[in-house]
Amino acid sequence: MLRILLNNGHGNNTAGKRWSFDGKTFFEWESNRETVRRVAKKLDALGIAYDIITPEDNDVPLATRAARVNALATKYGKANCLLLSVHSNASANHNAKGVSVWTSKGKTKSDAYAEI
Repeated sequence: MLRILLNNGHGNNTAGKRWSFDGKTFFEWESNRETVRRVAKKLDALGIAYDIITPEDNDVPLATRAARVNALATKYGKANCLLLSVHSNASANHNAKGVSVWTSKGKTKSDAYAEI
């Protein structure tokens, strides 16, 4: 049974990770959490099990996030888990748009999910 592990990168106390335009400030951590909330809602509707790795608003060190992921992969079985780590990237280019999807080096099973 597939289990989705959702990680929303950067916290509200992460230095930088924001930009301002027309008196408004874009915070990466807010965008990440909103994206994860939306994905979780879709997964709920589809009946797909998931865990949110970083429910906190504050930044969680990478080592802690990795330990949480590894613990869940041990619990559910590594082959049954797909980690989706959401990271918004603020840009001084106010016309910037789009999505990037990154997987580990080399051809892996994750590449098929990235193509979707």
